Amino acid sequence: MTVILYDVNMSKNQISDEVESLQRNKYHSFLMRLWQTRELDEEVWYIALENPLTREVQVFKDIESLTNYLTQLIEKKQVNRIL
Repeated sequence: MTVILYDVNMSKNQISDEVESLQRNKYHSFLMRLWQTRELDEEVWYIALENPLTREVQVFKDIESLTNYLTQLIEKKQVNRIL
C-alpha cells in the first residue's frame, strides 16, 4: 500500500511534481465506485474509477470496458474514453 500525505501548505507545483513522479514510476491508483440504476426497466451496473491525484473520473458500463481500459493503461496504449 502506498500512502501519500499532503501538507495543506503544499503549493500546486509541489503536488504536480509529486503526481509527475508517480506517473514516471508507472504507478497507478484508483478509487473504484460501483452503483446500480434502472434504465428502460432494466437494472444496469456502472463502474467509476477516480484517480485520487488528478481527480479524473472514468465511467464504465460493464466489466469488459473497465478491463479494456486497464489493459490499455498497463500496456501504455492510447486510452479510449468510454463514456
